[in-house]
Amino acid sequence: MNEKIWKIKSSIEKFFYKTKVNIFLLRVLESPERMAFKSLMKSAIKQQLQVFTKKEVINRIIGLEKGMIDNPELLDGIMHNWLFLASIIDESEISSYLIFAANHGGQSAFDKLGIDKKFSLTNGGYIKSLSQRSKQSMTMIEKTTQLWVVKTIRESLKQNLSSEEIARLIKSYVVKISKERADLISEHETALTMGEMEAEVYRRSGISLMKWITANDELTCSICMGNGNAGEIPVGALFPSGVLTTPAHQRCRCFMLPIIPTSINNIWDGQ
Repeated sequence: MNEKIWKIKSSIEKFFYKTKVNIFLLRVLESPERMAFKSLMKSAIKQQLQVFTKKEVINRIIGLEKGMIDNPELLDGIMHNWLFLASIIDESEISSYLIFAANHGGQSAFDKLGIDKKFSLTNGGYIKSLSQRSKQSMTMIEKTTQLWVVKTIRESLKQNLSSEEIARLIKSYVVKISKERADLISEHETALTMGEMEAEVYRRSGISLMKWITANDELTCSICMGNGNAGEIPVGALFPSGVLTTPAHQRCRCFMLPIIPTSINNIWDGQ
């Protein structure tokens, strides 16, 4: 994708982004905490990619042989030179942000239920699960970035680019890719954590039913439309797309709405 097309695509996505209907998520995405987390991700991914902007590294990976295009050793070579996130980011930084997002997910549940109280996650078991989630997140981030490097090198070899040209090409993409991926990662991790915590509050508070709300416009995908058409479903049951709660995919604009009973006896406040 050339620079002009990428800029147009980015502008369109930003316009659609402004039409989000999930205002609970949008508030968190615009917070200083999320901006700091996104900056952390951007810096880390940038450092990972910069390793492959050196001709010497590319030489070691491809062995100066074009016949390695489809050879799994290409990934082995990338892994051998890989700068792992764990050496750049302290896992506690990711866990801390996920707890921040979880607290906002719990608060969004309170707001929708009309509970005039502050949600505060102190439950040891759930905090431990978020710590485990942070490890899984780091693994997924690693894999996606690694695959991008593999794809870029393979396509470059098909075009008979030299090691120096491949290194220069990757260097030209470092800023754009690190920024783009950091934005998607930080947004999606926020949405996932908030959605899971919101559903957990409903479950532990005895809320029986909830429904999936879409923007119901020309931008709504078939996946989310199917979830919305499912109507009211039991809390803890899967929606047609196979998820327990929003989001259904990256940049999902949907949100959950609980079916509020006449009375709520034991609201779970995160303890």
